[in-house]
Amino acid sequence: MIGVSLGEDADTVRGFARKLDIPFPLLLDKDGDSPRLFGLWGHPNTVMIDREGKVVGLVRKYAN
Repeated sequence: MIGVSLGEDADTVRGFARKLDIPFPLLLDKDGDSPRLFGLWGHPNTVMIDREGKVVGLVRKYAN
């Protein structure tokens, strides 16, 4: 599992990860490009990618 942080700087993300004891890596997407690459328009989402880099599953769960 890998998390993606949108628009935050590294120090903010590190502090968030420490505070919540997140056990997986968090990648930075400072420009917020990753949702567009996967056709997403809200948060949170789960994108499952196989070893070849192909999207094999997508769960969209948006707050109302």
